[in-house]
Amino acid sequence: MSSLPDGFVERAVQPEEAPLVAALMNAYEQEFGTGEVVTEDDVRSAWADLGDRGRATLVLASAVPAAYYEVWPGTAERVHLDGYVHPGFRGRGLGAYLLRNGEELARGLGEYAVSGTLSTDRDAHELLAGAGWRPVRTFFRMVKVLDDEQPPAPPPGLVLRTFEPADAERFHAAREGAFADHWDHTPEPFEECRHQRLEADDFDPALWWLVLDGEDVAATAECARRFGMGWVGMLGVRRPWRRRGLGELLLRTAFAEFARRGETRVGLGVDAESETGATRLYERAGMTLAFRINVFRKDLR
Repeated sequence: MSSLPDGFVERAVQPEEAPLVAALMNAYEQEFGTGEVVTEDDVRSAWADLGDRGRATLVLASAVPAAYYEVWPGTAERVHLDGYVHPGFRGRGLGAYLLRNGEELARGLGEYAVSGTLSTDRDAHELLAGAGWRPVRTFFRMVKVLDDEQPPAPPPGLVLRTFEPADAERFHAAREGAFADHWDHTPEPFEECRHQRLEADDFDPALWWLVLDGEDVAATAECARRFGMGWVGMLGVRRPWRRRGLGELLLRTAFAEFARRGETRVGLGVDAESETGATRLYERAGMTLAFRINVFRKDLR
């Protein structure tokens, strides 16, 4: 494994250290002015997504959190790396260490690795490029300030309702169908979905919706509270039902429910090159660009 710069030590993060990790992430977000707030619940939710093979590690300087990184397999082939250096410890070689060590850990988990970084973090871009990573995609973080949001009515012949336990398998199948043609999508087994999302501590079925056309699930949305605001995690319309306003129906339904709960903002992440026209949909619904995330890839074989 790579060696840490002098004066630093690393160890596995402890469950009670979610506040420390959230504070470190927020210091990084504030440095680049994203306006995003990472909560302790967000950190715990991310840890739950790591699964049995993922790792979350703190780097400390005299017991003070200086950096943090995660490595976890997203699929059998793809490994995710995510790292943060506190602004007070920049220029000490920690970013290079996180990347080197993350790569070494990733080699035992998959065939290629991906990592995202803010478009404004030029040091991170140079570090990744210098280590042989190549940019492959850009994602937008979009946000809407909620006002007097009213839930719309579904098109004639279709039914909109919230998730029920009996919907689990067909909801999952519809979600997979909607995202089958999206960039870098890998099918997710139902049992993995059940474990990671349906059994998650923050799962709220009243924030999951489906649109039914008879017995067919035409579209789905999975929402939660993240980053100190309402969050649209997944919104998908199956191909035969696209161009019928179902995406906007689900989006505005989520806006209305979050407004009813007292939220003032709703956010989401979207592939900037989505062939479904998702960015145009979100703009029509009043969402605006908050910041960009550039995704890099490196083959590990």
